[in-house]
Amino acid sequence: TRLRQELSDGSWQRWNDGICTDCDLPAHVMNIVRRGLRIYGRPIQEVFRSAPNEHFVRSLLADMEWARDRVEQNPVYLVLNLCRFYGFLRSGAVQSKDEGGAWGVKHLPVMYRGTIEKARKQYRGAMPSSPLTPQEAETFCVYLSPMIRNLVADGAQIQFLHAGISENGYASQRAKFVNWAATLSEE
Repeated sequence: TRLRQELSDGSWQRWNDGICTDCDLPAHVMNIVRRGLRIYGRPIQEVFRSAPNEHFVRSLLADMEWARDRVEQNPVYLVLNLCRFYGFLRSGAVQSKDEGGAWGVKHLPVMYRGTIEKARKQYRGAMPSSPLTPQEAETFCVYLSPMIRNLVADGAQIQFLHAGISENGYASQRAKFVNWAATLSEE
């Protein structure tokens, strides 16, 4: 394999020569910090610092676009990630795909329940009588994406950030977030 070759010939030493990016990294770190289970070693909070919420949100926005571009290949991924992203913006809870789907069934309009339930069943490995289609996922995305973008642009999701922050600190955090969110539409 390529990995064995690079390890044996020493070319692994050049892996970090270029600029490497992973726009999902803040989401992975947030999941580790908020949801991870330590099996061995130091506590998670000693090893990882939580990603700033604006980095987490930017990561989720990039993932939303990535998933939408691949709706034909994986409509389930798009539907469940939209649910968990919107759920995060509304509640501050970091959820699994399945938990995000459960949140969506409970909090989103009844007309989308069938779409979300199909996605959850397929995600769990069951085949519903009629599988989720890319068209259903796209319709759901057309409904939910503007709501997500509006919450991000308005800075409304930072309702969960003010816990433990003074009123002045909260106002300052909100102003920073709103300024940051404004840059998203410029990119």
